Amino acid sequence: MMPKVLIMLVLFTMAFLDAPVLAQDGSKNGEPPREGAVRKAQNTPDEDRPEEKKLEANSTGHEEASGNAQADGGKPDGDASDKKRGPISAWVGYSDYAMNDFNRKLSGENNKTIDGGINVGIEFELKGIKVGAFGLEFSPFQIGVEYLEASSKTTHTNGGASTTVDWELPVIGFYFWPEVRFRELLGECMDDKGWDLRLRPIGVGYYTLGKLMDAELDISGAPGRLEVEDETMGIMSQIGIKYVNRDETFEVFVEGGYRWLEFTSVLREPKGGFAPGSPTAMPEDLDYSGFIIKAGVCVRF
Repeated sequence: MMPKVLIMLVLFTMAFLDAPVLAQDGSKNGEPPREGAVRKAQNTPDEDRPEEKKLEANSTGHEEASGNAQADGGKPDGDASDKKRGPISAWVGYSDYAMNDFNRKLSGENNKTIDGGINVGIEFELKGIKVGAFGLEFSPFQIGVEYLEASSKTTHTNGGASTTVDWELPVIGFYFWPEVRFRELLGECMDDKGWDLRLRPIGVGYYTLGKLMDAELDISGAPGRLEVEDETMGIMSQIGIKYVNRDETFEVFVEGGYRWLEFTSVLREPKGGFAPGSPTAMPEDLDYSGFIIKAGVCVRF
């Protein structure tokens, strides 16, 4: 019995393996697809072919985006260069000072006068507003911080001895002002659209002397020091030119103007045994008013 059963199973298996298998297109193993099946596949509605529909939609979207980019001058939608971003500027310059009263004191003591100093600063600009003709752009609010260097160091020699008188009078200021830029007027004159003319009609600042940085007189060989301190408001006005690269991510600029800044209530106070006494008002004003010229760079983040 068992041999007959085994023989029947073997024959059945061989018959099953040799049977033709119909594919989804109706053809048998090894045969080409039937003509009717091909036509049916070609007439399959879009709903039955989600992958092809998806690819077609992506292709159409890409073409529309490309067309929009060409209409906008070759810049794709969402390009960072189309967005006005607040830039940060860093600059360095030189300003002369009108310290006539204090310089008379220094000259009378045979010390070097303070006629000017290095100025450095950092600025942050908010988004500009385009307002019309000549590519006019208005930035209503710019803020900055600046450092004004002022010093006088003189060495006096008497026989074999020497004494150094060192005045250090740095100022720290915080300021804000509006800015108007003519983004086409200067560019047309110079045949280069990268050039801008910018005007800062008036700015206002708060300035400190001896509060955030030491302002003092040191005399070698003498104990202690004489500290000075004051605070005041300042006003400034500037005009300049700048060059902007094509994607508006980098700028260089040169500016000139005038700053009105005078400390009229300077308090001097001996410290560490320097000419013992109580704080007294300095009889001379410290006038940092003067013309300033500066150059800097600006980057948009």
